[in-house]
Amino acid sequence: MKMFGSISILFALIGLVLLAIAAFAYDRTTGFIDTALSTTGTVVELTRSSQSGSSSGGGSTYRPVVRFQDRQGTTIEFVASVGSNPPSHRPGETVEVLYPPDDPHKATLRSVLQLWFTEILLGGLGSLFLLIGLGFSLPLVLSRRRRARLHHTGKPVQTTVTDVHQDSRFSARGRHAYRITTQWQNPRTGKVHVFTSEPVWFDPTDYLNRSHVTVLIDPERPNRYAMDLSFLPEPAN
Repeated sequence: MKMFGSISILFALIGLVLLAIAAFAYDRTTGFIDTALSTTGTVVELTRSSQSGSSSGGGSTYRPVVRFQDRQGTTIEFVASVGSNPPSHRPGETVEVLYPPDDPHKATLRSVLQLWFTEILLGGLGSLFLLIGLGFSLPLVLSRRRRARLHHTGKPVQTTVTDVHQDSRFSARGRHAYRITTQWQNPRTGKVHVFTSEPVWFDPTDYLNRSHVTVLIDPERPNRYAMDLSFLPEPAN
């Protein structure tokens, strides 16, 4: 459980950091758009960037080279910062250009790809990491709350110990957790209910000097339960 808790916190923190960077980039881009001058330019050519040393077109992206004139009449030429495959523009195409009044050489195309690429990438990754972190932690939080509630409001029943086994789904520091399995026959319905403990990070066999273990159940829904393991010693950290 501790391992899953640490993983969920790590993923959530990474997601929050990425989202914070995306928010900063968004604020910077909106500020640029508010103050930038707008004009038209022409795509004069496409420049190819090979990825991972690929010499074939399939591993390349194409960035438009754009020429425009600033408000002083100076001809400026720049290469778009983000490439794509297939190309997003073609030579001879007229495009809208945004540039800072004090530095026309920092111009960019007015397009979603060129303006918002960083925000979309970081926002998507941040959301993914955050959702993964919540996916790990939310079930643990709900499980802990349910167990805490059952310890106060659940009906205690004496269940018979049937098995102690290792669960390979839960591991930390090269060792697997143990689970205690018990069963109980509901005297009202005659049905047999099987209960499995939370992961125990040591072999509890030597401490099961009893044939019965108390389980706290929801009387209306016995499949909601919490096994009372207070008789076990606390594991060393």
